[in-house]
Amino acid sequence: MVASAMYARVLSVLSMLVSGGFLLAVHVRVLYFVIWIIPVWLLVLSVMVRVVPYFVPPRLELRDSGTVTTLGISDEEHRERTGKVQ
Repeated sequence: MVASAMYARVLSVLSMLVSGGFLLAVHVRVLYFVIWIIPVWLLVLSVMVRVVPYFVPPRLELRDSGTVTTLGISDEEHRERTGKVQ
């Protein structure tokens, strides 16, 4: 089970907006804004990942393990391809 991709995207965009708003609220100059936006965004995102699921639980999706997470090779398939019997 994995969290939906939309939940992760919304969480990421919200954390970017919060971090940008924070930097604007503390009157950071434009050059420093460009330098600090990504570190502050990642800091806010790391806090939001821990806190937000208590208030808005993610929708979990069932997914079969594909070739990305497994090799997709069973013992029978290996025997068929190699012709070896152990």
